[in-house]
Amino acid sequence: MLLLHHGSFTETEVLAEITGSRKMIQISTFSFSASLSDRIKYPYFYRTIGSLVDTVQEEEAFVSHFGWNRVGILSSTGGSHKAMTSELDIILREKNIDVYTVFFTPDTIPQAVAKLKKKTDLRIFLIHSPSPRKQDIMEIFCEVYKQDLYGKNYVWLAHIQRYNNVWSEVTEAITSRKLTCTPQQIVTSMEGTFKTYRMNAQQAFAAQRVFKTGISGEEPHTTWQRMVAKPWFLPNVPQIFYQLSYDTVWAAALAIHNTISRLPRSAVDGVSYSELETVTNILDAELANMTFFGASGPVSFYQHGSRSSYLTIEQVDNGTVKDLGYYEEKTRKITWFANSKKAIWSKHGGAPPKAGFTVRVERRSVSRALRLVYSVIGAIAIILALILIIFTLLKWKTQLIQNSWPLLNVSITFGCIILIVSIILNGYDVTDTLCHASLWLFILGFTVSYGSMLVKMWGVLKFHRGKRQLALAEQLYLLIAVAALVFLDIVLLAVWQATDPQRATWLKVEEKVNLLSLVRQQVYVATCASDSTIGWSIAFFAYKGLMLLMTVFFVWPAWIASLRTTTGDSSHVGVAMVIVVLVSIVGIPVSILVGNQPDIRYGVIGALTLASTIATVLLLLIPKLIGYQRGDVEPTLLSPMRSYVDDLFSGWGEDPKAEGSGDDQGKKMGETQRENGVKDATL
Repeated sequence: MLLLHHGSFTETEVLAEITGSRKMIQISTFSFSASLSDRIKYPYFYRTIGSLVDTVQEEEAFVSHFGWNRVGILSSTGGSHKAMTSELDIILREKNIDVYTVFFTPDTIPQAVAKLKKKTDLRIFLIHSPSPRKQDIMEIFCEVYKQDLYGKNYVWLAHIQRYNNVWSEVTEAITSRKLTCTPQQIVTSMEGTFKTYRMNAQQAFAAQRVFKTGISGEEPHTTWQRMVAKPWFLPNVPQIFYQLSYDTVWAAALAIHNTISRLPRSAVDGVSYSELETVTNILDAELANMTFFGASGPVSFYQHGSRSSYLTIEQVDNGTVKDLGYYEEKTRKITWFANSKKAIWSKHGGAPPKAGFTVRVERRSVSRALRLVYSVIGAIAIILALILIIFTLLKWKTQLIQNSWPLLNVSITFGCIILIVSIILNGYDVTDTLCHASLWLFILGFTVSYGSMLVKMWGVLKFHRGKRQLALAEQLYLLIAVAALVFLDIVLLAVWQATDPQRATWLKVEEKVNLLSLVRQQVYVATCASDSTIGWSIAFFAYKGLMLLMTVFFVWPAWIASLRTTTGDSSHVGVAMVIVVLVSIVGIPVSILVGNQPDIRYGVIGALTLASTIATVLLLLIPKLIGYQRGDVEPTLLSPMRSYVDDLFSGWGEDPKAEGSGDDQGKKMGETQRENGVKDATL
């Protein structure tokens, strides 16, 4: 009816598979392999020792009890311990506890501990190491001493370890492993560390647990003394082997005793394999609900057949181990002994250490006050730009407007409006839509505004050299060049957005670490970014930089010629272009240097952009208003500079083949301009 077995986990797995297929109960003593909990493969297997994987619930309870959210695991690569670590990793992460795991073999313990040292924000460590290999634990804490990972700021929990006196284990480990630590150094590094193990009968009895007694109600010590007196007792065999075997027999005996009235008579009187399945089902149900106090302590079983254990929580104090409490697997609760609650952290400054760095996050974005100020200024700038456009349209047929190339002026002003809108949008909290809108508006606004100024000055230069007229067709021809630049922008921006669009994100720009207080200060800024942002930014900087560079080649000659002849408003456009170039030279590097300060960055970019756009609008608007009031046909804001410029730059902007002096040529050009203005006015 039942098979009682003691052997290696390999033998046990083979037998358990056979008994499962034969529908026979098997109770084993010392096989703690995690695979034996597979109820589908081993449906009738029980064991009086728990699975190692089941015990990791205690570690999770221990970590959660003290509110730690980050732990390091130092685990052996052995099958059961690797399975333990994998299960614990899953459980902890489900509790939102961060886990960093390092595996080791007996030959790689120094390297494994060194890896933990590199994780400077780890303070809580769990050890999964084979209990019989106590030398591994001693070597681990030798390396812990060398790496300075001990003391009041660190917590170490060695899980399922069978050592009670550190001093007695240290000497053997130093000799066998040839450790370079002294016994005192290892004991020092282990001071205040925690360990767990399966609660034995004496510990359970001392804890005054009340169980359904199955061994005549005698004390554990009495049971043990009776076993020691037996002729089959061998002193060199660990006590736990005898106790587990004893409880295996008692589990079988109690199962039969409690169900004998329900078993078929044929199965009780003799062996009847025809009734085996019925007997097995009855015994299986009894074992699943069994509870008794055995030689090894409290005995009960999970539904998957493993023993549900009571696990101790112990602490090393001056080289010896003292009990602090215990963990009950079935209820998943920790019980602390009354005298341990105050003493538990006496080695750690009286309070649980931090699990690692406390992360303090500072999220920076543009302040509401600055956004409001720039929104008001931007609105005023847009109103001024609209006034310029309306004035230009209303006075379109006047010679004052026609002499200033009004189509290009409207294009310049419209570009300024787009730039102002992009600056206002940049002040708001970033979203994906806002990222796309502000990027497109800023680039297109710059191209429309500065591109129009650029082609206008190119046209002015050609005009002063007698190769262009002021007819409407000539202005449309120049606007085609602006449209080409805008089309190129649209193609590049479309490719960027299609392949790697920008997203609203919080970018970490700064981190300060205080090792003394274990505080990690992280600064994040709201930004728009994509994987290829840097590459595309360089491409657009190069492209727009070429536009600015072209200013050097023909804007200066055109501007000087305009000042000398005082024709149209091209001299004012030249001043605006100089302002844009200077703003770009100053603004781009400053915005990069203060990228981690959104208020400063937005303040600089916004101020420079608004200043340049407002200056451009005013340079186009104010001279026309003054000229219109005076009845002039030319804006005259910069006329006082004419004599100085004429003396300083004599010959600039003139065709070398042209006849006459600079003044004569200027008069001739002015007459031509007025004639063309009359023609345009009739269109």
